[in-house]
Amino acid sequence: MTIGYKDTAGESNSTADGDPLFPWLLKIKKATEDLYSGKNSGEDLDELLHDCISTCKQDARYQNDIRFLKIWFLYLEGCEDFESVYREVEEKEICKGHSLLYEWYAIFLEVKGLWRRANSVYQTGLSSTPAAVANPVVP
Repeated sequence: MTIGYKDTAGESNSTADGDPLFPWLLKIKKATEDLYSGKNSGEDLDELLHDCISTCKQDARYQNDIRFLKIWFLYLEGCEDFESVYREVEEKEICKGHSLLYEWYAIFLEVKGLWRRANSVYQTGLSSTPAAVANPVVP
């Protein structure tokens, strides 16, 4: 039996079979809204993020999915041991070729005041992502 999910904007339909991450996204959105409205303390969101990651991290379809990377970063924000979460992202090669991985983590480290580590992550990102092709300047 397939359960259909409709996004809250009413723009598209998805089934659990077609995109198993989609129902998680809906639940995460609801939990985030509940957190910001004061309906819960955030523990529900942390547990939901953990469960989503545990369920989907072995699925190759999500290795380069920016939506899944965002879930990791939401989870990372609530963790005291954020370094181990980031190491797992690296080990699983989640969005390894996307500059956003390095940019978001470096900004996260900057907010924490870890400037040298942030610079190291920026450098790793620069060496790990495809170089942008520069348009030649015509005089």
